[in-house]
Amino acid sequence: MALPTRTDFWGVELSAKKKEAIWDADEPQEGDAPMDEPDIVHTLHLQRVVLGVSAKDETHLLTISAEDSAGEEITHPLCWLGKKSISECQQSMHMALPPPVTLKLVQGSGPVHVYGMWEQQFDEDFGDSDEDMGIDGIVIIAVMLCQMADHFLCRGC
Repeated sequence: MALPTRTDFWGVELSAKKKEAIWDADEPQEGDAPMDEPDIVHTLHLQRVVLGVSAKDETHLLTISAEDSAGEEITHPLCWLGKKSISECQQSMHMALPPPVTLKLVQGSGPVHVYGMWEQQFDEDFGDSDEDMGIDGIVIIAVMLCQMADHFLCRGC
């Protein structure tokens, strides 16, 4: 049986003011209430990098850093953009990365927009106890039921 999943849109803008963004779904964000999170596997699926309309006519180079299977950080160029050459880059290789992932604008002043999908795969025991069935658990179950209904209703679509 497939584990329940939730997929959300994710995006970030990098520019001269904000040259780096770190996606780390495993770390609580500022203002988040502390909680015991069930076993959730977070994955970032990068889909597209787009040069902003107000970008200067210069070369923009974006790098990506993530951990390899041995836990070592590796960094590679992700996308090279220029206003008169390539203004967008589709990640057709379907990059799925576990946290943390660092995106850095190493050349150019942007803005450069990066977006994709943030997938959360929940432990099969998620929602089994009364403690887990808070508002978030109910919402997740409702979303899963809606997805199942869409699947059955749109079989012939």
